[in-house]
Amino acid sequence: MAKITLRDMQAEVNGRREFEGNSVFSKIGDNFYTVYSYGYHFPMYVYDYAIGKWIGNKDKYSVTTSKQQSKTRPDEVSFWMTTDEMKHMIGKGGFVEYKLREDI
Repeated sequence: MAKITLRDMQAEVNGRREFEGNSVFSKIGDNFYTVYSYGYHFPMYVYDYAIGKWIGNKDKYSVTTSKQQSKTRPDEVSFWMTTDEMKHMIGKGGFVEYKLREDI
């Protein structure tokens, strides 16, 4: 997979295509398409296939990550979560599963 520039990433995100760039990459999984900054510890955006919606990370990490979040933002984000909430949602297998069990 060739590296792409930050300028070209939004088109890849909206098309839900896997890409790699400097410090930003995406992964296609069974339940999600996820865009990460600097590793798996900071998911920026998740597309949940089951609900057909984008979930965005509302946390701030650094000036560089904020720029990445701005440049890779999908056209329509339906829900905003913290980093920890997004990681738990990914671990539970989806937004619906996370919401059903968030009080447990």
